[in-house]
Amino acid sequence: MLTVFLLSLQTCAVDIFSAGCVIYYVITRGKHPFGGSLHRQANILSGDYNIDSLPMKDGYLRKSLIEQMIHFRPECRPSAKEILKHPFFWEKERQLMFFQVIG
Repeated sequence: MLTVFLLSLQTCAVDIFSAGCVIYYVITRGKHPFGGSLHRQANILSGDYNIDSLPMKDGYLRKSLIEQMIHFRPECRPSAKEILKHPFFWEKERQLMFFQVIG
């Protein structure tokens, strides 16, 4: 039973990782957070990513979300439910209030 749970957790974590890469790819119009095709697999295995190509608009929220989704350790990646609660998906007014409170 524990093995099934761990395999399920791993599968979900891989899906979250892939979704994070796709989000980055779409936002940056074709760039991959783990680099070009020649070094991509090695970079993924070592956790070496670069997301500096993200546009500055909403940059912090985008960066935060993508970094969480492509985290090197699968158990540290958020669930799909947690992702949908990320401030990136909030309305602009709620984001502004949030940053005013913590700022």
